[in-house]
Amino acid sequence: MKKNTTKTILVVDDEQDTRFFLSNLLRSAGLRPVIAENKTEGMQKAVTEFPAVIILDMMIPGGSGVQMYNDLKRDENLRNIPVIMLSTLEKKTFFKCRKISNMRSDQNIPSPDIFLEKPLETEELLKAVNRLIDIRRKGSTPGSTHAEE
Repeated sequence: MKKNTTKTILVVDDEQDTRFFLSNLLRSAGLRPVIAENKTEGMQKAVTEFPAVIILDMMIPGGSGVQMYNDLKRDENLRNIPVIMLSTLEKKTFFKCRKISNMRSDQNIPSPDIFLEKPLETEELLKAVNRLIDIRRKGSTPGSTHAEE
């Protein structure tokens, strides 16, 4: 029997149009999208599907995407899954908020592997997903790929 080598990508976003768009985009690129619309569903699917990459909207119901991201990075089994954070916030503002948040807490949670501003550019997103899949396949640490401003 032939092994299924299609990479699973978890998409967590509360906007139906975005989930539909990302699902079709990923499927057309030969990837297997798994969809969640809130933090609870996203965490459950991260555990059961163990995706190659997670695409996570910063603002989702049931706890923000930032909270879900922090939960992922605190979980011993999930912390090495690369995350692409999506937001309408500017990249510079996002990373400034991350630094302040880390200074306020005892835990130094790394920034997402890649941060992309909405509206998304399809080529940029697919390049980011494929880059993280390649890095993970080669056994590198995905956390070293993010660029803070």
